[in-house]
Amino acid sequence: MRLSDAAKGSFLFVVALPPGEIKSQGIRLGLLPGAPIRCLSVLPGGPVVLLLGNQEIAVGRKLASRIQVRRWGGERSKDR
Repeated sequence: MRLSDAAKGSFLFVVALPPGEIKSQGIRLGLLPGAPIRCLSVLPGGPVVLLLGNQEIAVGRKLASRIQVRRWGGERSKDR
């Protein structure tokens, strides 16, 4: 799935970044393949806000739509 499709509160890890400038941008932000991240919020028409380590970062929708992620255990139930 793409990072731009992540749900608020979901726990993810980076699977792949496309080659070229997009990959360079992601790496500068610390979004390396295998990096665990948590989606803090998805702003309508705006960036995806992530927790990466102890740092919050905002990733623009265009970049987020090109980053492949996968969910991992640790997600909280939507009932909580």
